[in-house]
Amino acid sequence: MSGTASWTGVRNGMGIARAVSGNNMAYVITDTCTKDELCVEACPVDCIHPKKDEPGFEEVLQLYVNPEDCIDCGACVPVCPTNSIFILEELPPGLEHFAAKNANFFAGAKH
Repeated sequence: MSGTASWTGVRNGMGIARAVSGNNMAYVITDTCTKDELCVEACPVDCIHPKKDEPGFEEVLQLYVNPEDCIDCGACVPVCPTNSIFILEELPPGLEHFAAKNANFFAGAKH
């Protein structure tokens, strides 16, 4: 793989097809994220990065869900004050590209 994840955003009657580098991406964070880390605190498996104490936190505009580590529990969704976290199949029209953005953040990275 070239260091970027591929994502197919195909809308049909069943929603968006899950195809992120062969992994199932359950949740996607969008650009309204304020990096308040409430989702980080709620996550039982530490799959949302970067955190304040990690390199790159200041540089990124939002947080990201690691599709390989996420267990699809949904704990992050209700604690987000900006409603920035979506189930992949429920991404609003026009925001589908955030699935690839989330996956690409973790392409080749180990957290």
